[in-house]
Formats: sequence, structure tokens, C-alpha cells
Amino acid sequence: VDDGRMDLDMYVAGRSIAGNVYWDLDGDSSYAAANDEAVIEGSLSMVLRGSDGFVYGPVELSEDGYEFGDLVTGYYDIEYTYGDHTEVILSNFKVDPNSEAQKDIRLDNNIVHGNVTLGEYDDPVPGAIIRLVDEEGFTRETAADQNGNYTFDRILPGQYWLESDVEFYLSEEISFIVKQGDNLTKDIPLFPYSMLEIDAYLPPASEHQSGKGGPASMGLVTLYYSYDL
Repeated sequence: VDDGRMDLDMYVAGRSIAGNVYWDLDGDSSYAAANDEAVIEGSLSMVLRGSDGFVYGPVELSEDGYEFGDLVTGYYDIEYTYGDHTEVILSNFKVDPNSEAQKDIRLDNNIVHGNVTLGEYDDPVPGAIIRLVDEEGFTRETAADQNGNYTFDRILPGQYWLESDVEFYLSEEISFIVKQGDNLTKDIPLFPYSMLEIDAYLPPASEHQSGKGGPASMGLVTLYYSYDL
């Protein structure tokens, strides 16, 4: 004590928060391993509001979920990142000495669906293979039903590409971004392509360099090009 003043060091323990990020398959807004599906791709970050963007993380998701330690008291935005896409999936999450240590975070069941048709006739294409490709190069496939309809569900937020083809038909690549809560319709028109076959004659390097010329090897080259009717 010095003239009524006291210097006192205080230790404030940081708060730890852990849990799972999950697809709520049974719709009850709570996580149960037997009924829901844990999300193990991507990462989480906690951004302290009012702190000029002070960030805890990122923490990579795994089969054990996520965990943050030594959090100071305050309100946080929890961000999910997959590939180059980052999105806030929980806002104004309060952390204080009395806050829960377990917090499971629900991801919306984002869906992309549509119809595959022959572009010039608008007829459905049953059995067409549709590929959904994400930023990491991971590809999911499904087949169109008898009416040409397809659906992908449980899609993580991020950038995606759709493509499809059947014999003698192909689609243009469709690019789009999926956000939390999206239920997107992406119809896929297929257009015919033509095939051109040519014989290619390649002189060997020695004859080419000497100027003698003449075919020394041959092969068949197939070129594809598409056109709109």
C-alpha cells in the first residue's frame, strides 16, 4: 500500500468453447451423432466484435469438432471458411464466465437442384450424369431421374461449378456461389457436339531437322466442338 494506492496483479482465466459443426438432418436444431452428420471440412474463426477485427483461429474442423481456448469476454461472430469463401454462420455469440463451454453450430442444408434438358428441344434427359465441383477440386456426381431432375444437398458454403453430358451432348460450365440457407435452382441445357476425325502425320525429329520431310508416324486425332441450333 502506497498513500492509499495498491498495485495488484489479477489473473483472468480465458474461456474455452468447443463443439461440433453439423448438418441438422432430423430438423431438431440440436446435434446427435446418431441422427445428424458432423461437418469435418473447412475451418472456423471467432472474430471479436468492436475490437477492429481481433480474430481467434482459424481452427480446422475434424471428427472431434472444434475448440477455442483463452477467449476474452465479449461478443463474437463465428466465421466458417471453405476454400476461398468465408461466411459468418453465427453472429453475436456471447462469451463470458457464465457462458456454456459446449456450443454445437448448425449448418443449413444448402441445396442445388434443377432439370437437365436438350437445349434445342427442351426435352428432359433421364440418366444424365451431373457433376458438382468445389474450389478444392472435390467432385460429387448424381444422375438425373426419369424427368431429368437432379438434386445435391448438404453443400458447404463456397464457390461451385456444375457440368453434365450424355452421348453426343454436353453442357456449358455453370459457376455459382452457395451461401448459408441457399436453395438454388440451376437448370442445365445440353447442346449437341460434332466430331471431326483427321489423320495426323508427324515427321521424325531427325528428318524434320535435316529438311528431308516425309511421314514417319501417324495417329488419329479427334476434335470436338459444340454449336447451338
